[in-house]
Amino acid sequence: EKEIVSILATECAEEYARLIVNDLLAAGEQLIATGDTGPFMATAVDNVLVTINQAANQIAQHTRRGTGNVLIMSPIALALLSASKNFQFTKDEDIDETLTMLRKVGYVGNVASSKQYTVYTSLDPQLSQDGKETIIVGYKGGSGECDTAYILCPYISITSSGVVIDPRTFQPQVQLMTRFGLFVANGDDNEMYDVKNYYRTVTFDLTKFFNTPAV
Repeated sequence: EKEIVSILATECAEEYARLIVNDLLAAGEQLIATGDTGPFMATAVDNVLVTINQAANQIAQHTRRGTGNVLIMSPIALALLSASKNFQFTKDEDIDETLTMLRKVGYVGNVASSKQYTVYTSLDPQLSQDGKETIIVGYKGGSGECDTAYILCPYISITSSGVVIDPRTFQPQVQLMTRFGLFVANGDDNEMYDVKNYYRTVTFDLTKFFNTPAV
């Protein structure tokens, strides 16, 4: 029973992570990093950084709260952006990378000494497919855990009822349950307080520079 609960708890964590990525990808307006990238990848990466900053400032314009300060991306995108001296990514050395991978969406560090962006990585295939990378830009305020437009609270990841006997078949069975709370701002009371204003997605295509196997 313990092994089953442990396996299903891991699956639940993965489902939570996929739910977050799905919702945030659907919530925000999409920006495509385009322009004359030339023959050099460094130029293309710098263009992506400009688009990320553009998305962050759009969030400030629409929310009146502050610029976007959260990035969610694939490990591939993080590696590419980290190669640029303009990204100034600082990895948090206290983070257990194995645990971060197991969590599916995990904190890895910050960008710039002023912590302009908090960076999370995700293994969700929607963020990295066939050389096309997608980065989620969002806003998380400093006024508490609720200073955002999207809150997922898995307060019971998984719990077991223990072994019980089915009164119809007299066979032993185990019931497993999970509970979580989800809040998504919809702008009913305040049009600025809408999840679509708090998130943007930045998409860029690097297939011209290298061939990435299909996921």
